[in-house]
Amino acid sequence: MDNLEEHPTDPNPVPHLTPEQLVAELMRQQQLIQRLNSMIPASTTPRSNLLKPPKPALFSGSRIGTTAQDWLFQMRQYLDLTIVEPHQQVPFASSFLRDNAATWWRSHIMAADAGSIERITTWAQFHSAVLVEFQPINIVESARDRLDALYQRSSVQEYVRKFREVTMLIPDLSGGEALHKFVSGLKPLTKREVKTRFPKSLDEAVRIADMVDSVAFQQRKLHQLPQQGSVSPVPMEIDQIKTMGSEA
Repeated sequence: MDNLEEHPTDPNPVPHLTPEQLVAELMRQQQLIQRLNSMIPASTTPRSNLLKPPKPALFSGSRIGTTAQDWLFQMRQYLDLTIVEPHQQVPFASSFLRDNAATWWRSHIMAADAGSIERITTWAQFHSAVLVEFQPINIVESARDRLDALYQRSSVQEYVRKFREVTMLIPDLSGGEALHKFVSGLKPLTKREVKTRFPKSLDEAVRIADMVDSVAFQQRKLHQLPQQGSVSPVPMEIDQIKTMGSEA
């Protein structure tokens, strides 16, 4: 009797499908995949975490260079852009302290660990403590003196930059006082044009002054161009001038 090779029988044979049935099956599989994908929770990581802004500068507490107010503003911008969790903001910001500032922070931590003071844990507390420790006491009075002596000496944009640098150091400066100080410091012609338009806010006065300054700049450029048809005198050579002098 011949030995016949026996093939194992597939318990789940694949049925033969028509082309129409294959297309229908593919569509069913795609719909199933879409349903499964919709069941996967979306990533909770904000897109802002993908941003990589430059890190703030180190802060030493020195009165020369970056002020406490400027450094705190830069740090706050970085914390907001990178979505640092509230409980991590103070430890992160304090890691940028150096020299006198680092010594001050170490002293605070040691006192808090000893139980003699309450430890700073929130950004608001940290912000206030840094200003109290490193911002000059007479900074507001000094800023007011600078504001009284500030006048437009070049472009309106440069004047606006200096004006804002000074006024942001004066927290109790009202909008009306800021508007008056700004207009008073403009050059006479620009001041006159701004006053005739009766600005109701500092921002409006800045826009008007900048527009007037831009128009005046364009007019100066036009006046500097040579008039059409005019002939400029041709300068004589030095040797020719000497020859004419010898002939005389």
